[in-house]
Amino acid sequence: MASLQVLHEKWVEKFAEMQKLFRGQLVTPHLTVPPDGYNPKRIPSVLFVGQATGPNEAEEGNPSAEEIRDKIGAFQRDAALRLSDALKRQTGHADIAPLQNLVWTNICKIGVCKKNPPVEIYEGQRELSVKTLQAEIKVYKPKLVYWATGRYAEAVVRETVRDKSETDVTWAKAKDPSGRPILTRGPENGLPAIFWGPHPDRKPRADWDWWIKKALKLIGK
Repeated sequence: MASLQVLHEKWVEKFAEMQKLFRGQLVTPHLTVPPDGYNPKRIPSVLFVGQATGPNEAEEGNPSAEEIRDKIGAFQRDAALRLSDALKRQTGHADIAPLQNLVWTNICKIGVCKKNPPVEIYEGQRELSVKTLQAEIKVYKPKLVYWATGRYAEAVVRETVRDKSETDVTWAKAKDPSGRPILTRGPENGLPAIFWGPHPDRKPRADWDWWIKKALKLIGK
């Protein structure tokens, strides 16, 4: 498996390549970087996976990986903060800084100016996305991978966790208070616990709390 640093550089190359085809449509890749003080050996952590970079202005030129990492703070969202705070309380680390126990990433590291990437932009980065997500799990060593993606890019999720069909692993199935499907599983095959639920945008806060409680039951204290 390629190192995360090498994969980040490949994203810079991928962005330059895709700019030639989709100039004026793409936003800078979202490359992960752990927060200050991140220490998964001491503080149980979560890898929070979203769908794609949020709406933004198109980016021109070819930024370096370092320049991209400087923009990561803009991707923090209320759902991630709530999950981080709940995990801090559950594991007895309430005194750590906000989000110190969370790394944010996305399925599509290269987003578009509006909505989610169309199929041709998604497919152009799909293979690199799987490799990077697998490397992020290995490097960041989370106790939980929280997929806030719904059924978006379902094939990437399944390939990342080495489950290309629902029969390959045992998922526990449930429905949240609004009736949306939820899939969960404990640690297995060398991977951490996994929660796979809806994207939080425009969903009731009560449902968010239900998802978080369900997710954190997978890892205990």
